[in-house]
Amino acid sequence: QMTDDSQVIALADETLAYIDAAMAAPHGGYFDCAPNPPKQLRQNPHMHLFEALLALYEVTGTPSYLQRAELIFWQLRDCFFQPRSGTVPEYFDGEWMPVGGAEAMWEPGHHMEWSWLLSEFETLSGMKTGAIADRLMDTAYRHGVLAPAFIVDEVRGDGTILKKSCRAWPLTEAAKAQAVRMEYGDLLAADRLADALDCLQERHLSGVMPGLWADHFSEDGKLLPDYVPASTLYHVAMSVFVTDGSLGHARDSLYP
Repeated sequence: QMTDDSQVIALADETLAYIDAAMAAPHGGYFDCAPNPPKQLRQNPHMHLFEALLALYEVTGTPSYLQRAELIFWQLRDCFFQPRSGTVPEYFDGEWMPVGGAEAMWEPGHHMEWSWLLSEFETLSGMKTGAIADRLMDTAYRHGVLAPAFIVDEVRGDGTILKKSCRAWPLTEAAKAQAVRMEYGDLLAADRLADALDCLQERHLSGVMPGLWADHFSEDGKLLPDYVPASTLYHVAMSVFVTDGSLGHARDSLYP
């Protein structure tokens, strides 16, 4: 989109072809590493592949990218998503059964990330995704958020918090998901968006070296790691992009 360089798309196609050839799992989906695949399968790489395919389709308009994204949506709906608990577990066995069964571990931040991606997919495809997106968000806030916006790392399928620490990136995903909900006049989303951005700014982006961020805090507010993960920058940048784009639409919706 920035350069109109067709070689970029060719490289993306080569990457997708490699994933299909080298990383396909026997019962659908993909392993997350090769050539020695792990015993457990993960939903998270599929979420990011879903995101990449939506971006490719949005830029190129090539239907095959959206069709591939649709296949991952079906896998989310029929395999990853657990209707009884309203969760997407992180780990699965080789036949895509949740590791831990009804008590399988899930991450509130990933619920929020899926919720935003599902809204993007609905916009691009016209397929209705709101039921799953809403359920994931409701479960995340019911069991995985300590007021006002301390989003815990891990929760068990029955709602028991397993890791009460908090990283920066779930706040950025909460902000993205809530910004989209604000576009439709959701006043609760406006409050949750404000809480997420305030906590991100005050806890993670203030009082550290300029240009860096504090990533991981314990429940009692102590900084946990002694390094700054580069992956956080991706989440922060995307959050700024999405919320900045959505808030203008939201203002028009909330205050016509």
